[in-house]
Amino acid sequence: MLFKQFLLTENVDEAQVIIVQASPDSEDSDEDLKRQTKKNRNNSGKKKWTPQEQRVVMSVFDKYMHLYKLPGKSECEKLLKENPCLSRRSWRNIKDFVQNKTNTFIKHQEN
Repeated sequence: MLFKQFLLTENVDEAQVIIVQASPDSEDSDEDLKRQTKKNRNNSGKKKWTPQEQRVVMSVFDKYMHLYKLPGKSECEKLLKENPCLSRRSWRNIKDFVQNKTNTFIKHQEN
């Protein structure tokens, strides 16, 4: 049985793919390979938000958090164009960030 295994390099954008031949009687190693591949795939796209990025997003979208609403795609794209510090973010990253901050805000309001 053949498996593709992704190995992360120092540059996350360039993942190496290795084809691994597993022996037919080793079911444990098959599960290990699947688990390892899934783990690498999940962590490869995360980027920590810098304080500057957080300040820019929250200064513009703070009102949405207090209204329990989310910004639209066009509003997020406008923010991206106006702020070069957000160049490594997509409009979806910004919307997800606002949603996560809103959920945190709501949880703290309930306590």
